[in-house]
Amino acid sequence: VTPVSCAGNDGAIKLISPNPLDVQWWDGPHNFYSINDSMVTGLLPGTYEVRVKDLTTACFFQEKIALAPYLDFEVNVLEKPTCTDDSGILEAFELSAAMPPVDYAWSNGFTGNPNENLTYGGYSVTMTDGDGCHRHQNIVLPAEEPCVSRISGFVYLNTDCTCVYDAGNQAVPWLRVCVRGPNGYEDCAYTDYSGYFEVIVTEPGDYTVRAYRNNSYFEDACATADVTVSAIPEAIPGLQLFFCAPPVTDAAVSMCCEVARPGFDQIIHISMYNRGTLPIDTAFVTAYIDPKTPVQYMSPPPFSFDPLTNQAVWRVRNIPLNGSFHGHISAKVQAPLGDTVHQQVVVTVTEPDVEP
Repeated sequence: VTPVSCAGNDGAIKLISPNPLDVQWWDGPHNFYSINDSMVTGLLPGTYEVRVKDLTTACFFQEKIALAPYLDFEVNVLEKPTCTDDSGILEAFELSAAMPPVDYAWSNGFTGNPNENLTYGGYSVTMTDGDGCHRHQNIVLPAEEPCVSRISGFVYLNTDCTCVYDAGNQAVPWLRVCVRGPNGYEDCAYTDYSGYFEVIVTEPGDYTVRAYRNNSYFEDACATADVTVSAIPEAIPGLQLFFCAPPVTDAAVSMCCEVARPGFDQIIHISMYNRGTLPIDTAFVTAYIDPKTPVQYMSPPPFSFDPLTNQAVWRVRNIPLNGSFHGHISAKVQAPLGDTVHQQVVVTVTEPDVEP
């Protein structure tokens, strides 16, 4: 085996045998392939496989031969800094014997090894040996924890449009909130069931936080806020964003039916959504299932079911803003081929006793 030199493409492997050989060489990473050569040259670093048949003894042999890179090294993280200090340490570790002396040139201007007192971020180093051969590597020095600032708060609906948190507010769940800032930076998140959101920024600067309406009745009130992040990882909690809207009770239902095939179950999906601006005290979702498709299974179990008429009623209580209900029905199709089955769903709601 002739090792790879600084040139990087002059390795060689030679087979020695007293008998004639049938030889196949290959190296998957470099797409190298050769037949009936007892010696291969001009090789790059990598692992080469050879399959040999001794034509005299008819024996087969298969081996793997590794050619290491010349002046091979890796950069190790010895110490991670925090987001606010410069305690990071990087070390270049030589993996192959190099001709001394070995010099180091880091991207921050340091010329020794290891490189200490570093902040988190990207670095590079060039290693040069006594023959003038050099290799270069890049590395990212991470912090102990993600270095970000978190901007958080709540999104509310206020029917009196005062942009002040009071008893008339409702939390707005499942609504998109985005932060935008310097150099086109953007991060978005969705509010949870309580209206809470959290977005992150990675650099100090001036940012705009905006909530995007998910209800056709909503009107912008104070749905945008400007904030300044002075330093990372400074947190900015407690933002309050508001939409205003008239008090409206509005519920909608939909039904999605799979193809009805005689003798098979038809799966029916039912959904009900609170599209209004008020919570719904009680909703009755009624499904009228064609008698030619007797119900086999319902989830969740309905409030009532009449097997004679195939009518199922679900009673859904305390449906918040943007709340929903989903049900499923499995019904056996007993109608003949070519017949038509009719499925229907309706919803009736009761408004809350006191408007929020």
